[in-house]
Amino acid sequence: ALKKVYAALKQLRQFCLDKPGAVDMISSRTGLSAAMVRASVEIFEELVFIEREGDMLSVVPKPRKRNLTDSAKYRRMMEQTEAEKVLIYSTAAELTVRLKELAQASNCNMKTEELA
Repeated sequence: ALKKVYAALKQLRQFCLDKPGAVDMISSRTGLSAAMVRASVEIFEELVFIEREGDMLSVVPKPRKRNLTDSAKYRRMMEQTEAEKVLIYSTAAELTVRLKELAQASNCNMKTEELA
């Protein structure tokens, strides 16, 4: 998904996401939601694959190679996706066990904070 957005942005070279229809145009080119396009742009900006000057964004011609996991936004998105998978595909029994584990971990953290 990110690769599609980056390819579309490279074709544009410079763009303004605040311009009416800009996100929709990229969304239709890539087949991704407007929210995914915006999130992708945030990730690319964080990784310095694109740069912002005022309202204008431009693709960095030869960006430094970086792992997507260098982006905090990307890591949060992956954690959210994993959490959604757990909630959707787990059985009731598996969710019960997981919730008990989280509650115990939360209680341990609270007790540790109380000691500090």
